[in-house]
Amino acid sequence: MRTTRVTAMCVTLWAAVACSASAQGVLPDNLHVDPMLKPMLTWLWSRSPTFRRQCLRIGDAANLTVRVALTTSSPGRNSDALTVVGRDRSGRLIRAEISVVEPLSRRRRLELVAHELEHVVEQLDDLDLASLQRRGVSGVYSTGDHHFETARAAAIGRLVIREADEAQGPSS
Repeated sequence: MRTTRVTAMCVTLWAAVACSASAQGVLPDNLHVDPMLKPMLTWLWSRSPTFRRQCLRIGDAANLTVRVALTTSSPGRNSDALTVVGRDRSGRLIRAEISVVEPLSRRRRLELVAHELEHVVEQLDDLDLASLQRRGVSGVYSTGDHHFETARAAAIGRLVIREADEAQGPSS
């Protein structure tokens, strides 16, 4: 009986924190964003349930730090964005560095951030993209230099933008 109450209290507390963060448009503490992007991502939080899901998932990864930076040069071969991850000795994801090239339209920048955050979520899901690509799994392909692209990340980037477009409220 006591365990049930404690579990229920923990679930209630977690839900309250998540709802409070959602209401305030707060990005997770372990997501460090270029100051130029922060207002846009806070706006996106208020409009896209999928973006909020990504942020909450990243926020739940206690030992992970994600940095999103704007750069003036292409971060990868023929790409406007790139995510590089780091792992500790046990293989646990501890760092993700996302670079997004400038200048891009606001819409494209937001789509790419959501796309790259989904690559982080893929890693939190323990997807071995190299293995999937070697086995010929549809939707995973190598872009060279040990980098991979996924149909999942591309689709999530587009979904986040569509949700933001369809949401009620002032655009920013």
